[in-house]
Amino acid sequence: MHSGYFNSFIKHIASFMSKANLYPTSGKAFVAVSGGLDSMALLFVLAKVTQGSPKRFQEPFEVIHINHGTRDGNEAEAQLVQRFAKKLGVRCHVVRVDLSGGKDGEVGNFEKRARDMRYEVFKGFLRPGDMLYTAHHLDDSLEWSWLAQMKSSSISSSLGIPVIKGQIARPFMCVSRAQIENLVRVCKIPHCFDPTNLDESFERNYIRNVVVPKLKQRFPGYLKHYVYRSNDLAHRLNLSRFKQVARDQKQPLLIYRDAMGGVVVYNQQFSNNFDCYEEEIVEAIKMVSTNTRGVLRLQVSKMCAAVKKGKLGPLSFSGGVLGFMTYGMLYFVSQEVLSRYQKLDQQLCELIEEGAYIPKMRLAGHGELKTMLEVAHQRPGEFRYPFICFSNDENLQNILPSVKRAHPLLPGATRYAISNKIWFNYAPRVINCLQSRKFALFKYNMSIM
Repeated sequence: MHSGYFNSFIKHIASFMSKANLYPTSGKAFVAVSGGLDSMALLFVLAKVTQGSPKRFQEPFEVIHINHGTRDGNEAEAQLVQRFAKKLGVRCHVVRVDLSGGKDGEVGNFEKRARDMRYEVFKGFLRPGDMLYTAHHLDDSLEWSWLAQMKSSSISSSLGIPVIKGQIARPFMCVSRAQIENLVRVCKIPHCFDPTNLDESFERNYIRNVVVPKLKQRFPGYLKHYVYRSNDLAHRLNLSRFKQVARDQKQPLLIYRDAMGGVVVYNQQFSNNFDCYEEEIVEAIKMVSTNTRGVLRLQVSKMCAAVKKGKLGPLSFSGGVLGFMTYGMLYFVSQEVLSRYQKLDQQLCELIEEGAYIPKMRLAGHGELKTMLEVAHQRPGEFRYPFICFSNDENLQNILPSVKRAHPLLPGATRYAISNKIWFNYAPRVINCLQSRKFALFKYNMSIM
């Protein structure tokens, strides 16, 4: 039985592949396996991921192992890959290539010839729509990024290894070498060690074995900052895989400032999935933040994960920003705006106790409700909280059950509503209900507070 770390690792890779759409359109995939630690871990992980995604892979994926024939250990590596693939029930192709005949003995020339020959072999297996997975990870990308910066003045070249290029995809581009090593240790994944990885005459080995250890000791957060910086640059250069997927598959977010001074981030697909929208969320936070140096991306990622779990917040961000969550919406406020809501919450409690909390009105349909949601901030003199709909119509409970938890931004009013069985729900959920159900929910008395 595998550990919790294994299960978390598999879920993380599967989620990353889904976000970046790293699936073959033909339903057929191959994985390049050298026999080393990284590629054997990838083979092991993909065997589990593909089992959980039968619709993504209509055909069993296959292994391609290339025997360069340049050292004694090559045969042992080929045999290990074959045995492990057989154990996992995966077909394995072993291809032997001849790297002799180079015009010079330079290491760099050998590296390039070996790489070019490998990809020529891979192309021979791939049909249109197929995909080849390689085991490159975040540390590999950082090393290539540094090499590129020393050899090229192009900004895009400093991004490192792309998540996907043509038919080549890299599912491990969301984990570090240390995380992969931990997986191999926990799951006892067999692998070979390539002694040429210690040869510092190879440029990448010099970076990995000489430069990185010294930087890691002095700057322990170097890899994390590289990832955030590269993601931000990829977004700005319109090269981000996630932005491309979001553009192809999702509608843009609706972002605006309301009458209270907070910033609303509204998912027009009525979804709590805000993945691929991290850049837009960062910009929304900057509309409220007093910190001109930016927002920590890790906190934005945590918020995206929290809203999918139904969390309400608040989460803290740089510049004194607090983030709250509801169904299909994120809401960001400063400390000043938060104090306004505390006063509003007290006022609403007083109105509720007097029985005057809901004005008599009927919505003409979901279009009007959505319009109210979008333009409530434009109505001067009215304190309107565009997330919550209250109603004194008991029949609504049979159609769209009331929320059972108080919201932390208006804790008093929502807690009172719950204890006194007053119906309330989040406006995006009401809109979604109007659009997806045949009955006319707008016939009931309702108010957005």
